[in-house]
Parts: sequence; structure tokens; C-alpha cells
Amino acid sequence: YHITKRGFLYMMREPSVVRVRLFVNLVMALLTGTVYWQIAYNVNTIRDRYSALFFCVTYLGLSSFPVMPRLMEERALFQRENASNYYRTSAYWVASTLLDVPSSIVLTLMYA
Repeated sequence: YHITKRGFLYMMREPSVVRVRLFVNLVMALLTGTVYWQIAYNVNTIRDRYSALFFCVTYLGLSSFPVMPRLMEERALFQRENASNYYRTSAYWVASTLLDVPSSIVLTLMYA
């Protein structure tokens, strides 16, 4: 609970990061939509549809990388608290996942 609360407070202290991720996701969704707008449904455009699907899946997979700087900033704190046996590594991992999953769901739905 405390790890999740601390992570949530960290996210709320940096609202610009959340806004930038939302803006970039919206712009990418609009660009992708305009590039692949009105692809014909015939045999000749199968490759175009596959490339659109590949691009969307790749973008959504790579959009989780902005989490890395936060993890690198918290690394020293995590190592110190883990060495002092405040909590287990699994507790930290679960708390980080609980923080990142809702934002990933929102960004994925917004992109779709």
C-alpha cells in the first residue's frame, strides 16, 4: 500500500509527464489514422493492413518505455529500502505494476 501511494504521489508531482504522454499518444493516433485512412478491402491491400497492424502493436509496445526514467530514479531508494528489509522485491514489483497498468490501459484505449 505504501509503495503504491508513494508512486502515485510521484506521478501527481509530475503532471507534465502525464500530459505529454497523453498528447504524444493523441498525435500518434491521429497520424496513424490519417496515414491508414480508407484502405480498400481487397487482396491488393493486405500488406498495407498488416503494416498498419504491425505499426500499432509496435507503438503500443514501445510506449511503455517512458516508465524507465522513473524506475531509474527510484533505483537507489529501492535498493536502500530493500537492503533494510522494509519490503520484498515482489511487493515493489506489484506496486509498480499496479501504478502502470491503469495508465497503459487508458493510453491504449485512447490510441485505439
